Amino acid sequence: AVHTGPEGDDAYSIYQVEPHWDGAIPRHRLTVESLVSLSPAAQAAMVSYLFGLDLVDSVTFQNRPLDDDLRWLLVDSRQLETRFTADWLWVRPIDVPRVMTERRYRTEGQLGIEVHDARCPWNTGRWWVEGGEDGASCTAAGPGRETALTMGPAELGSILLGGVTCTTLARAGLIGESRPGSAAKADTF
Repeated sequence: AVHTGPEGDDAYSIYQVEPHWDGAIPRHRLTVESLVSLSPAAQAAMVSYLFGLDLVDSVTFQNRPLDDDLRWLLVDSRQLETRFTADWLWVRPIDVPRVMTERRYRTEGQLGIEVHDARCPWNTGRWWVEGGEDGASCTAAGPGRETALTMGPAELGSILLGGVTCTTLARAGLIGESRPGSAAKADTF
């Protein structure tokens, strides 16, 4: 299905309907394999279309992000049930200075991180990151530069992918904070 908005096609979904009958009562099952939209309004229109398909009793969405706003598009958000979660992508940084330099940051700022990496000892160290929207640099943190967060490569990879915040990992005990609030500050960087 394709949704066309005021400026042209702005959403599509790929789905299948599995016919299922309970005696003479139709209880067809709709499985949405993919839903892609260019805007929240286009997504809402596509979701409305899918839930409006005739004779469908249940709808299953596959491969949706954990922070998907689908729940809030439903009349009763409690009807949404997550049945399976998986991380389809995993990153293990092997060059901390380069990966921290190559990315962009939401705000201008500085952050000291300490990485412990037994498998790639060249990653182990105290790193000073200065960055913003236009670029970044990452160098060894010299004397007088305090590291705010301590982590391993798996935690750094998760943060780089954007799937989890520093605050969440700190609460789980996977990231150490030099001072309370360091993880929350890093979340805004």
